[in-house]
Amino acid sequence: MAFADPSWRKLRVLVVDDVYAMHLINTALLGQLGIKQVRDATDGRAALALMEREAFDLVLSDWRMPGMDGLQLLQAMRQREALRTLPFVLVSAETDPDTLAPALAAGAQGLLVKPYGAPALADAIRAALGQNPSKLADSANAAPLTVLLVNSDPASLRETAELLKPVCRVKVATNAERALALCQAEEPPDLLLVDDDADGVDGIELCRRLRLNASGEGIAVVLMRSGTEGGWRHEALAAGALDGLVKPVAAGDLLQRVRNFARFLAMQHQHRQQTDQLARQAQNEAELSGLADADLRTPLAAALALLEPLLEDEDLNEAQRANVHAVEMQLLEALDTLHLSSEMLRIEQGRFSLKTRGVPLRKLTERAARLVAENYAHKQLTFEVQIPGPLRGAGALLASGDPLLCHTVLHGLLRLACEAAPAGSKVSARAEAAGAEGYLLRIGFQAVVAGHLRPRYFAKSSSNHLAYAARSLAQAQRGELKLHVDETAQSSELRLELLRSQLTMAAG
Repeated sequence: MAFADPSWRKLRVLVVDDVYAMHLINTALLGQLGIKQVRDATDGRAALALMEREAFDLVLSDWRMPGMDGLQLLQAMRQREALRTLPFVLVSAETDPDTLAPALAAGAQGLLVKPYGAPALADAIRAALGQNPSKLADSANAAPLTVLLVNSDPASLRETAELLKPVCRVKVATNAERALALCQAEEPPDLLLVDDDADGVDGIELCRRLRLNASGEGIAVVLMRSGTEGGWRHEALAAGALDGLVKPVAAGDLLQRVRNFARFLAMQHQHRQQTDQLARQAQNEAELSGLADADLRTPLAAALALLEPLLEDEDLNEAQRANVHAVEMQLLEALDTLHLSSEMLRIEQGRFSLKTRGVPLRKLTERAARLVAENYAHKQLTFEVQIPGPLRGAGALLASGDPLLCHTVLHGLLRLACEAAPAGSKVSARAEAAGAEGYLLRIGFQAVVAGHLRPRYFAKSSSNHLAYAARSLAQAQRGELKLHVDETAQSSELRLELLRSQLTMAAG
């Protein structure tokens, strides 16, 4: 791809994410960039352990993970000599600059906001490797620092103002009231330098009053006082001052402090620009992703619909029917992959929009059971589907939801059951009414889920990503998913609750 670098083919990349679907997505995107040497870790601790054994050129880590999250991983890496300079890209669903600031301060060279594609990933990698100059405004383009000097001595004001004019804009106030008025003006100062010895100026009280007003919360205050009274500095800091300096303060030291503060503000300005750019990029990526998903989902669904009459054609011979089933399975697996990536991201980011239809439970369950039976043929499992009514049409059990998403849920639940079921055992699917407004679908298998796994069975984890995704997709359709274990019968059930559709006929 044009936005990739040929030299990246030699990169060894560690991807850290607790969601299995994101591992697949990131590996595929890295592959598009020519990066094939990819290793996975499910949390920060596992990543650190892997980095102790293997060398990597880049770390791509999600932020929000159980255990040690991405930011904690970054902070731990920066405390280790061998990992201190290892390029690091942090992935997050956050776009707020203040939220992302700690990551930048901890040493993340690149930031990615979900959802993202290969071009955005390439930009983040390039930034992390230092291969491109920042496209953002540098500190020279940031607004110059404005310092307000508060002192009742005109001669001292003039002297300090002349000292600071080469590095900042200077305003002056000879009393606290004038200083407060300037802080509430349309263009308030960034920093107050307050002479706490000046007549009529109580620096600590000025700082307290400034903090009472919302407009003064972001203004830094440095107090200066003669003597060495330690309690005064503590009181100044408690009032909200950035620092308390003991006079006399050398001119060179004061100038350097102001220069350092100006550099800090310029970095904040640059970080805010970067996160604003990321927010715009995320919005654009989300819009493009939505269009791409719609472009993919529609033809996949149409292809499945075209297969329906072929599957019911009695004139097909055994080989032809097997080929049609194989095509159906590939289409459904493509839809599952799409749902477990794009739809899960939308759900996690609160952008999912549900369009309900009638979901024929027996038809979808039997189809999902047929597919998993083929995938788990080596276990010689017996499948029993007991759902009353016809496959479609009058009398069919119709739940309320998205039929394709419901297939992903049912397929995932049956896969979970098959994984846990002993070879040669039975996997069952039974449906029944759940009150007047819903249905309960029970997926049973002859195994007991271990007690220590039950509390976090549906938690967000790459080791059990199907359970987490299935419950999320069920809840997005106003349903619920629970685990029930019968110790006496040595069996377990995945219980899927769905609302009943108001329709009376199933859609083809």
